[in-house]
Amino acid sequence: GVVDVVAKVPAEPVIDGRDLSGVLLGKSKESPREAHYYFLGYALQAVRQGPWKLAITAQPDLPAKKGKGPDVPKTANPRLYHLEKDIGETTNVADQHPEVVEKLKALAARMNAEIGGVRPKSRRPAGIVERPQTLYPTEPMPKAKNK
Repeated sequence: GVVDVVAKVPAEPVIDGRDLSGVLLGKSKESPREAHYYFLGYALQAVRQGPWKLAITAQPDLPAKKGKGPDVPKTANPRLYHLEKDIGETTNVADQHPEVVEKLKALAARMNAEIGGVRPKSRRPAGIVERPQTLYPTEPMPKAKNK
């Protein structure tokens, strides 16, 4: 099946995956994730928990003006948005909610230490399949004729 609910996952290496079977099977409406993390490559860009999103790095204002590329990026200082009230991320409310900023910064620091950055602690090597075989029969490509 699509979901193997009896598989055992080894403790090492550490992965950031979670068991979503409760949500997928309709047994729960709560996500098992503490927060959602936005990465660009290995660089942590933002963290979201509930209605709050803390943008950590500069982000371009989109859409671009008349095909000239992104507008001037938003400041790199952490910005806090209440997404239920401001889905377009137009109003930084960090000054009004410093406790939320600190909580999300702590979550971001913990995640960044685990899997972010150039040499993350828990980066897994890419999987390699020895002698891979296609699931579909293929015909060899015809050789191009010299003209």
